[in-house]
Amino acid sequence: MNLNRSNIVQNLPIILDKIRQSHFIALDFEMTGLNRSEILRNNGFDTIQQRYWKTKESVSVFQPIQLGLCPFRIHSSKKIEASPFNVYLTQYTENGRSDKLFLYSASTFNFLSQHNMDFNEVFKNGVYYFSRQQEEQFDSFKSLQGVRNDIRQQIIQSQSFHFKEFMSLNEKTIELFMENKRRKKLEFSLTEPRYATFYKELEQFFQKKFPQQPVHIVYDVEKHYQRRKINIQKITEKNDIDDTQNQNSAKNTQQSQYSFEEYEIMNYNFRSIIDEIINLKIPIIVHNGFIDILHLYDKFLYNLPEGSQEFKKEINKHFPVIFDSKLIINSSQKLSQEVNFQSDLRNCYEKMLKYKDIDSQIFISTDINEPQEKEDIDNIQQNTLFSNYQINGLKENNKMHEAGYDAMMTGYIFFKSLQILNILQSYGTPSFDSQTDYFQNRLQLANLQASYDIKDLDLSDSKSVDVFYIKQLNSVSAENKVLQDFFNQQLGSCKVYTIGNNLEQEYFVTSNDKSKFKYFEQKLNQEYNGVDIFYQEGKYFQIKTYQKYVDDLQKIVKEDKFTKLKNMDAVLDKLNQD
Repeated sequence: MNLNRSNIVQNLPIILDKIRQSHFIALDFEMTGLNRSEILRNNGFDTIQQRYWKTKESVSVFQPIQLGLCPFRIHSSKKIEASPFNVYLTQYTENGRSDKLFLYSASTFNFLSQHNMDFNEVFKNGVYYFSRQQEEQFDSFKSLQGVRNDIRQQIIQSQSFHFKEFMSLNEKTIELFMENKRRKKLEFSLTEPRYATFYKELEQFFQKKFPQQPVHIVYDVEKHYQRRKINIQKITEKNDIDDTQNQNSAKNTQQSQYSFEEYEIMNYNFRSIIDEIINLKIPIIVHNGFIDILHLYDKFLYNLPEGSQEFKKEINKHFPVIFDSKLIINSSQKLSQEVNFQSDLRNCYEKMLKYKDIDSQIFISTDINEPQEKEDIDNIQQNTLFSNYQINGLKENNKMHEAGYDAMMTGYIFFKSLQILNILQSYGTPSFDSQTDYFQNRLQLANLQASYDIKDLDLSDSKSVDVFYIKQLNSVSAENKVLQDFFNQQLGSCKVYTIGNNLEQEYFVTSNDKSKFKYFEQKLNQEYNGVDIFYQEGKYFQIKTYQKYVDDLQKIVKEDKFTKLKNMDAVLDKLNQD
């Protein structure tokens, strides 16, 4: 189901129903960029703290524009129900005073365009959100109720548009019905749910246009999001409406008021949905989702803390159970073999769909709220609200990189992985205990052997790395052998790793001889403050201890957050200065 500013309010009941019924929720973001700068690219020598910091710096300047939220309800050990929501997001700004600058990566823009991202929907009709930290800031210059009223008014305007659209198609039919004295009833079918404001405007239309001819409006069901029909009946005598219809009317009125009062407070900020997930402590599932979890905290809760350990404490507090399906697959020899050792989202999903050794069935959200028995599930029909997604191979569906569909794939991969590993209780719900302890609260980190262990609250994230950073100062790249020979003399047996392209070569050097490495590192720190320049075969190189490299990198980012993206040559020159 696609959610935007125009339909979020009337669909809030079904969103909350599906969340409250779920056993876990899969999540995926599409963002305006991934890596803010080449100098912040990930490498295999990052410490956990360094990787966190690099990712944090990128997350802070990019914005999510689509959120995939897919609650999963397990009906048995072989059947699972998915309810994928694809939410277009827009950062809320209050009259410019709460503006937040963000960057857009050209490569990301092109990538998302190729995968049919609707940017008009993002910027014109995206669902508003702001974090808890921003909410506290709003209170400092304007009452939060004022912000709510501002957004609520915009939502009411969008609901009014739906009413006008409905009337443009049906007003003539209504007028002919009202003029025809023989006709007593008129029925309309709804293409999608409408919010209470729509029904209120419809009632006001009849009262104003036909004051001498009262009508009674009856709906087919009580809940807004399940309504499919509107029945309009003329009232010619006081007793025209039987007791059943009167009871139905009373129920509808009561339901309208209930929905309005319960859900209206949530319509000003999508973060209310995130708060509901936090309150219910529902497990979160991601696929290669380290950056997604950072965005989740940064955009809906508070600015990311500087240190990795502080971030872990915050995530443990708000999201106590997280699983990364990519990490689960990479950590299991059996699962890795099943996906041919290719753990990208697309390949994992297609391989899991084709896995036949264990019978399983995934179906997309149905019209049945509480199917309990097996026979209830076998013949259910797909809910038409979720008809934009199908369970099949990606060639037929072509929804890859739409956040809602990616979230659905993520949740299914997780469920299927638990099946294959036999970590499902007989009644179907996951057993989040000792069987899943290794996987729980660990996130995959690209190019690193270590995972991001959210449960690990000691200080190991910042432990030093036995590696030197080398930067070539000439424009012509050197062969690895030049550095290999030089450091073999200095450090004994060593290995040189190359990063970058021919124009901007960077190297990392490790040594098997720890004593020689420590001696060279100590000399570099004591005599040259952690950095030196050496000459080898007609080329100049700069060498830094890893800690000096990290400190300089952080200093550049702190002092020059945005201009470095415009002139990378100048930034690299800064990096090369002592």
